[in-house]
Amino acid sequence: MSTKPRELKHNDLADAIGSSVDQYKGYAKPIIGTVVAIAVLALLFQYSRQQSALDRANEWAQYLAATNASDTNELKALGEKSSGSLASGWALIALGDQKVSQAMNDLTSNRGEVRNSFQDAKEAYDKARKLADVEIQQRGTLGFAKAQEGLGELKSATEAYKEVVSKWPSTVFAAIAQQRLQDLDRNTVKDFYDWLARKENDVPKQDGPGVP
Repeated sequence: MSTKPRELKHNDLADAIGSSVDQYKGYAKPIIGTVVAIAVLALLFQYSRQQSALDRANEWAQYLAATNASDTNELKALGEKSSGSLASGWALIALGDQKVSQAMNDLTSNRGEVRNSFQDAKEAYDKARKLADVEIQQRGTLGFAKAQEGLGELKSATEAYKEVVSKWPSTVFAAIAQQRLQDLDRNTVKDFYDWLARKENDVPKQDGPGVP
């Protein structure tokens, strides 16, 4: 039996393969370069994800340490980071809460310190309420209203409380805001803030109405 047909077929196949190799030989380097580039990008993406996770972990550790130590400077530093992370957002909330607490503690001693604390709280809450997380927005807006109330900015505080009720009507924050709106409509509360506004430095507790 002749092997010539087989040889012809073999030669045809070899020629076809050789032709294909020659045809794509010019594209070999670009293809290899593309594959390498994709591999490098994949590695960079994986590294970036790992680095982001590490950064988030460090931020939460910083948040917990600052909160436990009531360190307002550390909370402020974390909150002012531009990442807009959850940790930085909650740091702003914690900072605002601590500043409000300081203001209430100083209420009967020094109005200047009270105003400074409420102003710091207002700025922290205002930054927090502009972040993406909804719960931070809710807490930030409610805190912003409380800080404005503490500063005697009752009209602005009323608007912020109404914003909480309007945007998040079924939340506990809306219930708190609604209660404050009702309180601010009472004459006794208005009288308290009128009296407080007249005090520049010292606010003797026994000389004025009780805190609403």
